[in-house]
Amino acid sequence: WIASVFHFLSGLLLFATGIGMRANIAIECPYTGRVIIYSSLAAMCHMLGTLNTNLNSLTGTSNIVQLFFLYVRMLVSSWPNCWLNILSSVFSVGSFYAALRMMVHLWHWKPL
Repeated sequence: WIASVFHFLSGLLLFATGIGMRANIAIECPYTGRVIIYSSLAAMCHMLGTLNTNLNSLTGTSNIVQLFFLYVRMLVSSWPNCWLNILSSVFSVGSFYAALRMMVHLWHWKPL
């Protein structure tokens, strides 16, 4: 239950972020882009506020950070018992490494 709640809620937040970023990239007007970014940020803050208000009754945690740590603690306690958890950890480390390489690339990238 904890994993389902955490993945669903983080998925909603990441979806709102992705929609805002994609809309900002696709729309060439800077004023409209700002409206989209601020609307996406408002939606994310609203979702986080609603989440933090009702999360205690769902999972017994008071915010999404505590839910994340509860999920990680649950994952680590069941880690050696399932080969899928080991494979998931390998892919997570690879994803983290690729994200760090992307940040370094973007740091050194210069527009034409």
